[in-house]
Amino acid sequence: ILSEGDALKLHIPLNSLRDVPDEKKHIYMDGSVSELKLIPKEVKLGFRNEDNKMEYITLPDLCVAIGTKKDQKHKQISQGSPSILGLDFFEQQKLLLHIDPSKNDIFFENS
Repeated sequence: ILSEGDALKLHIPLNSLRDVPDEKKHIYMDGSVSELKLIPKEVKLGFRNEDNKMEYITLPDLCVAIGTKKDQKHKQISQGSPSILGLDFFEQQKLLLHIDPSKNDIFFENS
């Protein structure tokens, strides 16, 4: 799930997004409700490997979480929420996630 704020930073036109099925239409985060909208085409995520070369992962379905309430408080919440890579992403891509908070280090590895 891509946050509304990250979608805006990436210049994704929010009015071009498609509806998702009703059973997956809403997400609840930080005391706020966001509506999930589907980016209408595949998205490629790029990551640098240990040789500093780009590797890409294609995501056929990526959603943007758009806040349903438009007052200033809720707009700040929806635009400030983090983007989320779920466990299903790591399982589908066969990736391991390594996090070492003591070194401020995070990386993916092929499993």
